[in-house]
Amino acid sequence: MTVTRSGAGRSAHRDDGSGSVLVLALVAAALLLGAGAAAASSTTVAAARAAGAADASALAAAAAATTGADPCAVAGATARSAGAELVGCSLAGGGVVDVEVAAAPGGAVGALTGPATARARAGPVP
Repeated sequence: MTVTRSGAGRSAHRDDGSGSVLVLALVAAALLLGAGAAAASSTTVAAARAAGAADASALAAAAAATTGADPCAVAGATARSAGAELVGCSLAGGGVVDVEVAAAPGGAVGALTGPATARARAGPVP
């Protein structure tokens, strides 16, 4: 008579497959770190785009102020062409123009962080 024990042929170790779980955990951690890095770089790019758009808009508005054109309309068009939106524009004395622009980060990051804003001021040399 042959007696067979229940579980015969199975490994006596209960950690079979734990390597797979470890690999999955490492992959998940790497994906989270990658998503965080992508979000940070998207925000940085938006901030740089806003700063460049603000500078260009202020310079264009100051030049327009000397020719009699509407400086804020020129600033708005310049900001849009640079991928940003004109948020504020004011004329100070002596042809000095202050502008504020906003640029939204791409993807879902923009909904979480909101737009990056920048201010610039330009005018004639005193």
